[in-house]
Amino acid sequence: MLGRRAHLFRVSGVSVGADVTSLLVLLLVAATLAMRPTFLPQATDAVRWVAALAGALGLLASIVFHELGHAIAAQAVGVRVSRITLFLFGGVAELDSDPIHPWRDAATTIAGPLSTGVLALLLLLLARSAAAWPGGAGAAAFTVLQYLLSINLLIALFNLLPAFPLDGGRLLRALLWRVRGDYRWATRIAARVGTGLALALIALGVGSALFDRLRFGGLWSVLLGMFLLRAALQTARAYAPTPAADGVDGPHPAQRPPAGDGSQVDRRR
Repeated sequence: MLGRRAHLFRVSGVSVGADVTSLLVLLLVAATLAMRPTFLPQATDAVRWVAALAGALGLLASIVFHELGHAIAAQAVGVRVSRITLFLFGGVAELDSDPIHPWRDAATTIAGPLSTGVLALLLLLLARSAAAWPGGAGAAAFTVLQYLLSINLLIALFNLLPAFPLDGGRLLRALLWRVRGDYRWATRIAARVGTGLALALIALGVGSALFDRLRFGGLWSVLLGMFLLRAALQTARAYAPTPAADGVDGPHPAQRPPAGDGSQVDRRR
């Protein structure tokens, strides 16, 4: 799924890097912001582009912060995290193993949205402070911080949808696993819900592209839906029913899916 990766830095023993496709995200977000009529309409082109680039970099930093929340929580419950990678659809925290208890799965999962919520609160406070700054610098800082606040809230809310491999889907899996005591069955159900969400996103994107003016947004919805659909379907196949493994209270080592299918990693955008 991921292409060439460049190591950026290391936090808490976890390598943080970027796939080449994250550069495309940086350029697309910066260009979209800079060309938006309501984005600093009174500023010069140079100021608008600098602010747009700051917003794009802030978005990538927000995704890293979200993933670090997952990674640190996973380490706290005994799951090793090999690396975090930024890519076209957001970020991925790669875990070396599946969780062995429902509560550990839930704790690792909820840490991401909670981290994003804390960051959103911090951005709100900074935006209120920037609103009082005089001149164009204050207006530019306020606009960028306001954008990052809204995008972080969107990240948190979208990821809480109960569809695997989103955070909400992983929480649903942890709940079903706790109720029935069958990790594989819970993963399949969460993946099926994820498949439904992915198909809905694709349909929404096609409809937007055909009938609305938001053609780029519609295309992005289709691409995101296709990505989620691939991850959900691969996870469902990897945890397909087998007489030897179904009913086991925890992951079955012989049936763990290959890396990159969406089951052992956390992805979001």
